[in-house]
Amino acid sequence: MEVWRLNHPERGPITVERGYDAEFVALYPDWPATPEDAAREFRQTPATASIRERLEDVRANPPARLQVSVGPRVVARYSGISSGRIPLTSPNTTMRSTYGVADRSKPHLAIQANFFDDVLSIDYREGPTVVEFDPPEGSRGHKRRAQMESSAVKRVAYPLAQGLGKGGWALAVIILGPLVARFFNSLLQFLPDVEITLPSVHLPVPSLPQIYLPTPVITWPDIDFPDPPAWLIFLMEYSRIWVPIVIGLAVGIIAVRNHRKSEREKRRWNDTHTGDYGAPGET
Repeated sequence: MEVWRLNHPERGPITVERGYDAEFVALYPDWPATPEDAAREFRQTPATASIRERLEDVRANPPARLQVSVGPRVVARYSGISSGRIPLTSPNTTMRSTYGVADRSKPHLAIQANFFDDVLSIDYREGPTVVEFDPPEGSRGHKRRAQMESSAVKRVAYPLAQGLGKGGWALAVIILGPLVARFFNSLLQFLPDVEITLPSVHLPVPSLPQIYLPTPVITWPDIDFPDPPAWLIFLMEYSRIWVPIVIGLAVGIIAVRNHRKSEREKRRWNDTHTGDYGAPGET
């Protein structure tokens, strides 16, 4: 069981648990799982596992589940793990498949996950407030955080790479699209030509009256605009390439800014609150 925890000074501990049905059934008697799912065995994938080992575990393991709690109260349970936002203001203990829509002005969690159902990061958000969860040791998120904190370059490079990944799909479509089109066009020459004679259907067309309305003639002034610079013409011609890159850079820069806001908010919480709800994260 992987447990992420953030000690909120007013709401208490906010806990996000990632595990399998067998683990949740052992801890929560009301966990909604069939006897077959509760009895399925699973393998724990270490954070140092290779991509091949992780793929094998994804195929062999049952689906990973997610549970969110605020203090002793369970507010959400999900049958799968993905990136998205989880609201904290509408408790629901039924098993849901999607996170739904969260009002960004109200308390919610922003979760980032990968293809292997690993939780990489969790942020508590409420309006402009952003506070990052400390990842539990031994998790994939902890490994990622350790790599980011190992140098200032990686602290900036990782969020930028994440942002470029969000906009890079458009760039990949632009670059690979013509190559894929050429490939399929080359395959079309091997297909036989089939001529199909479609029936000709004549339908009556009504004759509508013609209405002529006067249109005003406006004489616009002739303004001689200067020629745009070469760099502007270049950007206009290749906007489909640079726009996704700019979007990706913006996402990465926002992630770096949110980390700094999170550190400032944590220091403020520590200065104004002395309560202790337990360790920030555990596995």
